[in-house]
Amino acid sequence: MHNDEYMNKILGGYMGKNIGGSLGGPVEGAMPPLSLTFYSNLDKLPLPNDDLDLQLLNLHALEQHGPNLTPDNLAGEWLAHVFFPYDEYGAALMNFRRGVKPPLSGWFSNPFSDCMGAPIRSEIWAMVAPGQPDIAAHYAYNDAVIDHAGGEGVYGEVLFAVMESAAFFESDKDALLDLGLSYIPKESRCYDAISIVREAYKDGKSFDEARDRMLEKHRNNNFTDAPQNIGITILGFLYGSDFEDALLKTVNCGYDADCTCATLGALLGILYGREALPEKWVAPVGDVIAVSPEVKGICAPKTMAELAERTRIAAQKVMLEWKRDFTFNGSARADIYVSTTEYTYHLPHGGICDFEVRADFKAGGPSIAKNGEKAVEFTLINHTDAELPLRMHMDYPDMIRADQNDIDLKFMPFEEKKRTVVFRHQGNLAHRYDICCRFSRLHDRRVWDTRSIDFTLVPKLRFLVESNGRCQTMDFDSNRVAPAGLEKADTYLFKTNMLIPTDRFVKLNIATEDPITVTLDGEVCLNLNKRTIYMPAYHRSASGKTLERDMKAGAHTLEIAVHTKADPYFVAVVSSGIESADIGAFYGYTDVLFDAE
Repeated sequence: MHNDEYMNKILGGYMGKNIGGSLGGPVEGAMPPLSLTFYSNLDKLPLPNDDLDLQLLNLHALEQHGPNLTPDNLAGEWLAHVFFPYDEYGAALMNFRRGVKPPLSGWFSNPFSDCMGAPIRSEIWAMVAPGQPDIAAHYAYNDAVIDHAGGEGVYGEVLFAVMESAAFFESDKDALLDLGLSYIPKESRCYDAISIVREAYKDGKSFDEARDRMLEKHRNNNFTDAPQNIGITILGFLYGSDFEDALLKTVNCGYDADCTCATLGALLGILYGREALPEKWVAPVGDVIAVSPEVKGICAPKTMAELAERTRIAAQKVMLEWKRDFTFNGSARADIYVSTTEYTYHLPHGGICDFEVRADFKAGGPSIAKNGEKAVEFTLINHTDAELPLRMHMDYPDMIRADQNDIDLKFMPFEEKKRTVVFRHQGNLAHRYDICCRFSRLHDRRVWDTRSIDFTLVPKLRFLVESNGRCQTMDFDSNRVAPAGLEKADTYLFKTNMLIPTDRFVKLNIATEDPITVTLDGEVCLNLNKRTIYMPAYHRSASGKTLERDMKAGAHTLEIAVHTKADPYFVAVVSSGIESADIGAFYGYTDVLFDAE
């Protein structure tokens, strides 16, 4: 591919992203039918939007860390530069701040792994790997798992990255869809939503019939749920007669309209190129880049031209690292999916891997109960052709003990061993327990050098649960409180102490569909006798299910009565609830604990 053609498609993709986000942003979350025919806020364009913001963040990550970018690198970029509290972003940031790393950060204590925060980040990976869908899929997967591991959001980002990478060379829509779908599981909801739309299109059904058929199966009360929105994007892609018609069909389907339109705009922009985009849609947004105030310190490009040039430079480095050229390699495949419950460490860090460590936390993730145990299975692999004598030593805080330490291991060339270590909690609770595992290479029974890995355990939530007068103490892995095996009742009572380390303003969202009564320090604060939507977010909640107040440091008795004939559940979301001058509002509190004793 000639450089001029490549740059035309990059500019087309970014401009299409900006156009679609600016069109859909004002109606984000609106339900169909809508009737937009053009931008609804011409005086404020272009609109800042996380759809483009996070492309800029990932470009910054590539520039900082190079083509061997890892999920840990991306998580570090988020911690340093992103302050979005929304849905999966807020959940992942909460995990990062507690020391929970990818991919566990994407599924542990995260009710939003099926949502749209990852599918909107696909374009940068396609643009630095044009015509190399396997490379684009590799980066997209590593990006998506930091906040969507195990969820539909991962499949959405991988799908779009593959299609957009191929679109630099391939223009047939069916071929692009076939290739994209080949990278995601057939049993996924995203795959099914797209298949329903394609079948309706091939059967000659109208746009409205295809939309209704897809939504009949995949409609979700959370407007950001990925399968319905990806289905809407593909509706516009297939049924749109041109750029304008495709975007208008998509935006007027509603739901997560900024995401659906921005992604489709980018895909069509890559297909058609910047020069083919209608000036009617380009002129109002111009060449300027607007960045959301929640994204800080990334030295964002000021113009589309600068963004395209920096992307071109990053692409050259990626293609050189992967030993590819700017041709179409659509037959390549990437084995990208890994376990969502384990960390993988390569030693030495940042070099050729001589020794690999996998720490698998299994069900329950990296959580440990008060005075309880957590087993972690280590898989240790010698990747060299030499014998490797090692000593495994663990450092941990006073509240944690291990059933074994200073473990001597001898590896033959290319040998793999497994060792399970049981960690036990004792004494006081803390909001995190940092553990360091040191692997010392031994020669002549002396330490030659030492390399280390680290991970964090976090405390479970403890409640006293009562049903039909019977009480039992129960621990929950994450902030989703969903006990199994309770005696059936009309009301289930959950009692605990909410431990606040310092005076502060607290927003407590009790997210459940069921009616609830909430008592804090003996005072009934919430009493809602009707069902609502389930919305376990830091920044938004169902009406009548949020408690806000100034709270003193110390223990506060909390009782939550869930009124239901079904199995009870709720998610307890604790956030700041007020605006902070430097990091915005609604960031999650990492240091608030729940202990029934």
